[in-house]
Amino acid sequence: MKSTPAGTPALLHCPSSSCCANIGRPCDRTGDRCLRLERGQYLYRTSEPVLQVLYAICRGAVKTCELSVGGQQRIAGIHYAGDVVGLGTIGLRRHYQSAIALTDTVVYVCPYTELVDGTPLAALLSQQIARAQRERLLLTAPAEQRIAAFVLGLPPIHPCANRQNPVRTMPMTRAEAGAYLGMADTTISRMLNRFQRLHYLTIHRTELTICNADALTYIAGPAMSSPSNSAHASDGMGESDIPA
Repeated sequence: MKSTPAGTPALLHCPSSSCCANIGRPCDRTGDRCLRLERGQYLYRTSEPVLQVLYAICRGAVKTCELSVGGQQRIAGIHYAGDVVGLGTIGLRRHYQSAIALTDTVVYVCPYTELVDGTPLAALLSQQIARAQRERLLLTAPAEQRIAAFVLGLPPIHPCANRQNPVRTMPMTRAEAGAYLGMADTTISRMLNRFQRLHYLTIHRTELTICNADALTYIAGPAMSSPSNSAHASDGMGESDIPA
């Protein structure tokens, strides 16, 4: 039965083994652990009880949102295939964030009891915690570095493609990307257009092709190292310093 964006996520038979491969686990054909969400549908909402599970994204993308001190909704995170949603709820009784599908999405429901050392999901958690630490540093960096790192972190256009694949998908609007990165959507557009003029990337609708990963990595690199480097990363950096 098809669910509506306002309804409960629907259980489904796993659509393909390739989806499960994104989270390093065998294909679950029974469907008792996979949920399908349509774009705009909530995986969970603020103040709902925590169900003692995490959600590994097999396909699609999810944003997590929370209310700021002023009562405005803030995008706290954007998660792609291979990411785990709900880490911050461990040990809590109720959700302090909402999780919303950015695109049609499939998630695998993982009870806490499955999170033991040596399992693929435990390895995913370790990788995601390290990435979250880098992202916190990224949000204090200059705009150019934030956007370059954001572009490099976008998921491949095909769910099973390697992260080195140059063709990526941008599953959110520029306004959503701006809300996540803490800048205006016009700044996002201006910087992406600049990267296009410099032949670092090309954009067609929601599809983005990285043409010069070395240049983008060079720009993003200081933002992903340490706060002290981030504060002065743009000092003395000219286009002549960037790999051609």
